[in-house]
Amino acid sequence: MDESRETLRQDWPVWLLLALDLAVSIYAYPHLPARVPIHWDWRGQPNRWGSPFTGAFLTFLITAGVYLLFLILPRLDPRRANYARFTDTYRFLRLIFVLFMVGLHWVTLAGSLGWPVPMDRAVMTGVSALFLVLGNVMGRIRPTWFVGIRTPWTLSDEGVWTRTHRLGGRVWVVAGLLGIVGGLIGGPAGQVAFLAAMVAAGVIPVVYSYLAFRKVHG
Repeated sequence: MDESRETLRQDWPVWLLLALDLAVSIYAYPHLPARVPIHWDWRGQPNRWGSPFTGAFLTFLITAGVYLLFLILPRLDPRRANYARFTDTYRFLRLIFVLFMVGLHWVTLAGSLGWPVPMDRAVMTGVSALFLVLGNVMGRIRPTWFVGIRTPWTLSDEGVWTRTHRLGGRVWVVAGLLGIVGGLIGGPAGQVAFLAAMVAAGVIPVVYSYLAFRKVHG
């Protein structure tokens, strides 16, 4: 119980962000149109709509729910003891996730309220910045069933886990930088750069984990 209270106390920036997001949602709700865009295509054009309540509060509810899941996961993980080995990093991951979601929510609300927001560029840039930040701390994540690059090979060998996350961190930083460039450029060229960066960020660490495992275990 004391540990849980300490976690909540140290997560005060997260609670502040959630409170601000809720306040912005409450303020925006009566000003939203009857049909609120909640999804955009690759050109940044809305292709799915929802109610004002959905536009104002759905992202907030998802963010709060996933944050609470972050708090619960260590209790469910068979490797729960490893979370103590990267407590500060895990707290940082919670903060970065909430910060990203709140930023995304505010951008979508601004677009729904009529602000000229280029959603395609905003999303590509935001996602790429998230990869860039996460890449810088990925090497600190210790083996768990819920957090990190979880492949059969990283979960079977802690040395492979460590090497994969160090390599994966560098790949994510480069992918994040390339994706940000793509987001700033926009258009087909920017989208190609962004997609190439995201594919590389997903594929390279997985392939490397297999090769690293084979090198050790034959």
